[in-house]
Amino acid sequence: MVLHDLQQAAAYCDHMIAMKDGEIHSAGDPRTVLTKGFMREVYELKAKVSFDGHYPLIIPVRKPNEEEQTMIIVTNTSQIVKGSGDKLVERFDRIGKVEQMEGFPGLEVLWTQNLKEYDEVAVVTRRTSKDAFQAWTKSEAFREPHKYRNIPDYIQDNKITFQEVKIRRNPMTETALDETAAQ
Repeated sequence: MVLHDLQQAAAYCDHMIAMKDGEIHSAGDPRTVLTKGFMREVYELKAKVSFDGHYPLIIPVRKPNEEEQTMIIVTNTSQIVKGSGDKLVERFDRIGKVEQMEGFPGLEVLWTQNLKEYDEVAVVTRRTSKDAFQAWTKSEAFREPHKYRNIPDYIQDNKITFQEVKIRRNPMTETALDETAAQ
């Protein structure tokens, strides 16, 4: 017989053949075919599967609620004398120290050389909050390398912008992490 109700198929057959995308995925005793891994692989569904008695029970597990998090993107854009962008990138690499602060999930340095009048270097950092960024600007890691610096003559203009973004994600549970590691 052909059934699309997994529970009925498992309850009334001795040998089950499960198909996915027109091909046999699994075959055998229903107790060996219908597993958590089977539900995940064939139906992309996290489910509890139990065979209490003769009739199987398949219970989908709800996805955890999404977490919402705010992130601040800080962009420091500098106009640099044409052909001198590498000086600012090298200087930033030498004295930046932005990665040493708490609340710092990432950084990008973008260098554009094809502008007619100047090069442009944008240092884009991501922070967990504006407070985390402000704490970094007040920290020793920031103040020490900036204490004796003069603005280099190759920097023509500089602008800092802040953009707050909302990030939504489904957090991975320890069980999901264990299952992912087992694959």
